[in-house]
Amino acid sequence: MIDEHLDKLRRPGGRPVAEAATPDQIAQSSVAPQWFGPCLRLAGDVQSPAVVFRQRDGKRLALTYSYLSAVRYDPQGVIEIEFVGNQVRVDGVRLYPVFEALVFQRALELVENTNEFDEDGSVPLVKTIVSVSTTEH
Repeated sequence: MIDEHLDKLRRPGGRPVAEAATPDQIAQSSVAPQWFGPCLRLAGDVQSPAVVFRQRDGKRLALTYSYLSAVRYDPQGVIEIEFVGNQVRVDGVRLYPVFEALVFQRALELVENTNEFDEDGSVPLVKTIVSVSTTEH
């Protein structure tokens, strides 16, 4: 009885070992990562261990949530994120969903918009991502 309950906790979709989810079922579930507009990729219903900041020029920075110390949101289109050893500033529009995704550790990836135009007008749009190391090398 206890083993059955533990299996449900360990398996995607709460299925016991004998009924493990197929890759197609996982992809269609809320556990699968999903894009929320062109700039924010969410981890589904699970917490992500890290967030990747991807700049327009292809540079990427991955920072683990275990070192996240503060997230500040300004409705004027700025989010400031402090990690141990790094600070990241995100500028854009409609960034409140990004703020929530960071606070609840569901943001897998933040991407600078590669298009000059705001085509949709309803989803977050990241204009710039700037990261600064706060430790001496």
